[in-house]
Amino acid sequence: MSEVEFRLTDPNGNYHTTATIDFYDQFGVATTLSGFTLSNGADWFSAQGTDGSLISKVVITTADNINDVRQVRVTPTALPLNEPLVPEPSTWAMLITGFGLVGAAMRRRRGQAAFA
Repeated sequence: MSEVEFRLTDPNGNYHTTATIDFYDQFGVATTLSGFTLSNGADWFSAQGTDGSLISKVVITTADNINDVRQVRVTPTALPLNEPLVPEPSTWAMLITGFGLVGAAMRRRRGQAAFA
């Protein structure tokens, strides 16, 4: 995913739960947000991958429990196709050869007569 957004809620509205959020990219490198205090339901967080970075994992760590995670929005990323849409000639050759060998094997088996 290239972008993620969500809202955290402090349990019981205590306004004192501290949190740390780690956003990991596709290579396992973390970007950390830390040292902030959650309020009662108005804590929005958003992260966006830049320069080809993708967000692969989000880890939320709090001093106390959190009540819930709501309104999660994820922006999917279309991965570029690096493969040709038409098979290479060698692929076609292997496919046709394989069909020919299977057909020859089936024909050869049909020619054997069974006598009782």
